[in-house]
Amino acid sequence: MRLTMIDATEVVSDAAMQHGAEPLFEAEVALNTFDAAPSWTNAERNAVVTVQAAPTAAAPPDQGGIASGTVTSLVNAVLNPFAADAPATPVEPPMMWTLLAFVRREVEPTASNESPIVNPLAGQITTGLVTETSTLDAQSIDPVITGTAVSAPALSGLMVNAQLDATAAPATFTGQPSFLSQILSAAFRTVSVAGDRSGVDLVLAVTGLLQSDSPPALTTVGLNVQRTEFEGMQVWSLQSPGSSSEEIVVAVHGGALVLQPILFHWVAYAQIARDTGATVIVPMYPLVPQGGTAGTVVPAMANLISAQIDQHGVENVSVLGDSAGGYLALAAVQEIVRRGDPVPSRMVLISPGLDATMSNPAIQLVDDPVLSGAQTLLSVRNASLLWADGLDLTDPLVSPLFGSLAGLPPTAVYAGSNDAVVPDVLILQEKALATPGADFTFVLRTGELHDWAIITYLPETQAVLPDIYRQLGIVT
Repeated sequence: MRLTMIDATEVVSDAAMQHGAEPLFEAEVALNTFDAAPSWTNAERNAVVTVQAAPTAAAPPDQGGIASGTVTSLVNAVLNPFAADAPATPVEPPMMWTLLAFVRREVEPTASNESPIVNPLAGQITTGLVTETSTLDAQSIDPVITGTAVSAPALSGLMVNAQLDATAAPATFTGQPSFLSQILSAAFRTVSVAGDRSGVDLVLAVTGLLQSDSPPALTTVGLNVQRTEFEGMQVWSLQSPGSSSEEIVVAVHGGALVLQPILFHWVAYAQIARDTGATVIVPMYPLVPQGGTAGTVVPAMANLISAQIDQHGVENVSVLGDSAGGYLALAAVQEIVRRGDPVPSRMVLISPGLDATMSNPAIQLVDDPVLSGAQTLLSVRNASLLWADGLDLTDPLVSPLFGSLAGLPPTAVYAGSNDAVVPDVLILQEKALATPGADFTFVLRTGELHDWAIITYLPETQAVLPDIYRQLGIVT
């Protein structure tokens, strides 16, 4: 696994120096674990998913220790399934332990004393296309629905105007996050808080430890793996040996336009290939650090999808995209429609980025453990500006929410109520219902974090994988 974007050692050391901490050359080992988790009460479990403890609560759980222990457990859960066949695999990843030590050191002393979040929008919830939040007042800017809230809502009660008239229909969020999903959210939240306190985006730094521009060997055991190139892009294909399937899935990875696919991506792509026999095509498109821009990469991705259609037929090609990859997948297929070329048979978008302006005020009310940190939001916004490269942020090449939905293939969209993209997903839902002939399915889950449906270690993700396969058209 090659780390091409972020030097995590430098990030953590710099952050530690800024706070007067000694350089972290050895990891702390006295980290809490979840040995007692099965006996926790519901209140204790709920405490895991937020860094803000109630100021009047007696003896709150040690959330800094909980979250740092959580990250440890998650890393081991991710790496241990592959360790058995790796003779040289170290027992503990040194860099991850270093990051854990820093997170624990930064967060533990004050995690239980967080003050409640003060929202600058004073509880306004809207689901309209807002271009300037600075002009937002008590009446909002032509809001579809406006409500009030004293704290960040779960969005399960957020009303959207599905018909774009006076009749409002509720956005339907179902299910509950699994305990593992709550643990993952707590871990991300802890890292995000530590990053905000240090002035460094630790979320992308930690995530970057798991990125790789080639499929890790232990994730693709038993699969045929091939590397080709297309218009200068490195392209990987994963296929089960002896598979007779003619189905092709073009998988466009997320990563905020700055990261290569992370381990979760490769595990998911490999599982798709094993479970269905379909060939999964994974393009390594140019990222912002390599000079990638919307004006160059979106057309190139459209060309790649069209080439697969020309080679294998419309009925055999589908597209899967998550996060920034969901944005890129949708923008590329919209580009194909504008060209008048055949579109893929189906598309699945997981937590897609839809609007680079990030101007929907409801975004600020979403309790997203992955993307809501100030430093992470700054990173995402900066990457979006560089990616736009002079194009207006409302250009459909940059923000597909502003493009047409006419002519798109049947599309399924997955998001969670704790996902910063969900307010724009609800706008997409409104727009789809108002577009004649648009065929969209929205799968919205309560309490789920950003990109939950690509993380196949989550039981709720395993539960929806058969649906995703059917929505991609790769199983019957």
